[in-house]
Amino acid sequence: MNAMRNRIKHWLGNIFFILVVVASFFLAAIFNSAMVWAIWYGMVFIFILCVSQMVWPLGSIHWQVAPRQAVANQPFQLTAQVRMKHWWQWLTQVQVRDQQGWQSPLLLLGKRPVPDQWHAQLPRGVFSHLTVDTAASDLFGLLRRGRRLRVPVDIMVVPAAEPALAAKVLPALNALRARQQSGLADPYSLKGFRPYVPGDPLGVIDWQITARTGHPMIRELLPEPTPFIHILFSQDRPHFDEQTWALFYTLQQATANWTNVQYWWPDDQGVWQTAHRLAPAVAAAYQPAEKLAAWAGAGTGQMQGAKVVTLGSRRPELPAGVHPVQIQIGTDGTLVWPDRRKQVSAV
Repeated sequence: MNAMRNRIKHWLGNIFFILVVVASFFLAAIFNSAMVWAIWYGMVFIFILCVSQMVWPLGSIHWQVAPRQAVANQPFQLTAQVRMKHWWQWLTQVQVRDQQGWQSPLLLLGKRPVPDQWHAQLPRGVFSHLTVDTAASDLFGLLRRGRRLRVPVDIMVVPAAEPALAAKVLPALNALRARQQSGLADPYSLKGFRPYVPGDPLGVIDWQITARTGHPMIRELLPEPTPFIHILFSQDRPHFDEQTWALFYTLQQATANWTNVQYWWPDDQGVWQTAHRLAPAVAAAYQPAEKLAAWAGAGTGQMQGAKVVTLGSRRPELPAGVHPVQIQIGTDGTLVWPDRRKQVSAV
């Protein structure tokens, strides 16, 4: 209803402008007055100015949208840099329509980028382009044209997980992570330092530890500890369920700032692949394996001697020397640890 009302107002404004131009021309022809001719020439100049602002097509707009990962069927915001393809092109009033309506107009002059944001809501999948309703008009609002443009994007929309499901798994992983961290050497303890030897550069002296010990100390470069938590999703990839995939993406985002945590997923050949590397390729669910991009395999040697957490009903086949801790979600809302023969409530 509002769109029809705005369109009627636009056409009424155009008709009024045309009537003023025609009336001023006849008045100038009848009375031959310099003032009336000046008004008519002014109206013609405004019309030519409006036409000059609409010379370049909407297809000349160049979009650069920042990559984004969003949750399916939930609104999110896209950030883009908008400009013209060539330095001699311009469009004075460019608008983009999203779920909240038409956005504020943009002034595009040459290759000068202009930031723009609009809202979207998409189903799960990987999107390489979006169809965006775009309109352009002149500064006076006399002329206006619109077009649906294909904007190149890099958006991965993941399934939405049940918050209660992730709330049950995260405390157990966090507790296991804390137990693993307690067994590692503290890199800030005195075990990671050695006394200063004459000839060493002065820039490597740690003056805080030197003040504690009373003599110059140098920090030793200790090797990084082996990743101590591997989260394996033991669900067959061609037959995965929506809940498992949603849990994977939720855990991946919740543990983004965790160190030494890796996710794994079995491929068709039974080889464990790094799951977070596979996420962009398999975000579009229920696609045949031959249509997916080639997966860069990762060796299983990193799992030797490390703690492994498996999520899923089917127990995976792990390399020799790896002792997994299998976690299952029971029907009563508890986490079942079959290997420990006890149940841990995570509520």
